[in-house]
Amino acid sequence: EVSFLMNLFYDSLKDVTTTLDEQEVRIDFLGIPDGLSPKLLNLIKEVQAQTAAHNRLTLNLAIN
Repeated sequence: EVSFLMNLFYDSLKDVTTTLDEQEVRIDFLGIPDGLSPKLLNLIKEVQAQTAAHNRLTLNLAIN
């Protein structure tokens, strides 16, 4: 179940990132990254870097 949810989160984040980037939304992640897959951690880092300069809105996502 957890693996399915993490894969769903990964796929959803990957799909929505371009739209949020175009809308100048900064995405921040909160939580303890221990236990997350390297694939998901890399995507989180990429998304944060890609949207870091945006200041129109901030989307805070808490994930453990």
